[in-house]
Amino acid sequence: MRVSTINFNNIMLRAMQDSMAKLAITNEQMAAGKRILQPSDDSVDTVKILQINNEITAIEQYEDNIDSARRMLEQQDVLYSSMTDQLRRARDIILQASNEVLSVEDYKPLAEELETISESLLSLANYQQSDEQYLFSGTLSTQMPVTFDATTGDYSYSGNNNLRQVNISGSAQVPVNESGENLFFDSAITPPATMDSIFDALSVAVAELRASDPKTVFNSTEAMKWVDATLERVGIAQTKAGSNQTVLDRVGDSHADIKLMLESLRSSLEDVDMAKAATDLAHQQTVLSASQQVYANIKQLSLFNYF
Repeated sequence: MRVSTINFNNIMLRAMQDSMAKLAITNEQMAAGKRILQPSDDSVDTVKILQINNEITAIEQYEDNIDSARRMLEQQDVLYSSMTDQLRRARDIILQASNEVLSVEDYKPLAEELETISESLLSLANYQQSDEQYLFSGTLSTQMPVTFDATTGDYSYSGNNNLRQVNISGSAQVPVNESGENLFFDSAITPPATMDSIFDALSVAVAELRASDPKTVFNSTEAMKWVDATLERVGIAQTKAGSNQTVLDRVGDSHADIKLMLESLRSSLEDVDMAKAATDLAHQQTVLSASQQVYANIKQLSLFNYF
């Protein structure tokens, strides 16, 4: 007759099952590196972790927006520098063409270069990004900003003056474009105007330089007025783009700090303490092994070997 009873068997089996379950959980926690494997492990901290994850996800979206905005502003900075170079060269040509000692033949290469500058400036104004969106058409990003009417010989603006705003935090936005009208046109001039843009002004200047008597028809004052005004507008736009890049850098740094803090907090809530887990695992293995040994020994007892 064995010493163990049915109740004793059940108690021992439950004890060993509990030990094995704890052992399995600890082993799984160590393998995953996580203290919380399912919400029921710690419902309060699980809610906190979900909130933290949502905040981190929002920050990562803002960081993506900042990267995208920074690329657009950097791209514009390059374009503004190219525009400035072109306009400065146009200014030099206008000054040179104002020299009264020039012959009629001297005006021709100046006219050709000024025409090339006008075409280059138009190309920059109608710059398209890799996604084929125009940078200087306001929020009408699929609309070519500056178009030329061959019938009237007039340039016109086809975008709008709205700025594209990018969310960089829960409460801040940054404009990432500039209106082509603000850069190249004078909205105070009531259309139809023969010369309400830098493109019209350069076109007229080129025609005057190609005239049979350019010395008498070339209006350097009017051409210079447009070039200087456009230079100033492009300079202001470039400064604004630089300021917005600074804002992006500061907000981006703030996001990085907050994200690091949240990740640290999440780690303290969900990550397993490996040293403690290793100690718990060793203890649970010892308890299980002892329980198995005791159970095995007691099952072998009989009245004969008991006495």
